[in-house]
Amino acid sequence: MKPYIVNNVFSQEELQELRNAFNNTPLSVDLTLGRNLVYFDNFLHYELILKIKEKVQKIVESVTDKDLLCLGFSGADYNNQYGEPNLPPHYDGDTNDLIFNYQLSSNTSWGIGVDLEVYELEDNSAVVFHPNKNAHWRPIKKFNDGEYVHMLFFRFYDKNE
Repeated sequence: MKPYIVNNVFSQEELQELRNAFNNTPLSVDLTLGRNLVYFDNFLHYELILKIKEKVQKIVESVTDKDLLCLGFSGADYNNQYGEPNLPPHYDGDTNDLIFNYQLSSNTSWGIGVDLEVYELEDNSAVVFHPNKNAHWRPIKKFNDGEYVHMLFFRFYDKNE
């Protein structure tokens, strides 16, 4: 599957809800990759999770011919507070058939490499690809104090496989 970009994913109201949920969810520090992981609480954010998953599901259905289902999403806060962000080329090695890598907010540019191309995302945009068939990474970047990139990862599975 060739990666593709989706722009202007959410409305301003939805963006505010997502940012509030992101900023008010306990984080899990991963010092090896310079990030804090965000796992949205299904109980606290139930209605938001359903609404956001449904919207992303419709976007994915409009651009692929596979019968995919979004089972959930998580996030990451990349900044040098947790060590230097570092994502070398890799495959995910799980059962995902598609990932919707969404940039919620940032104050610096940090592209996403997929296969041999680097995609520069803006806030409220995503790059979509197969995380187990497309090698993906982030270019080497030194984050300055205060710089951050907030990402959401929507994982999809093929219902027929």
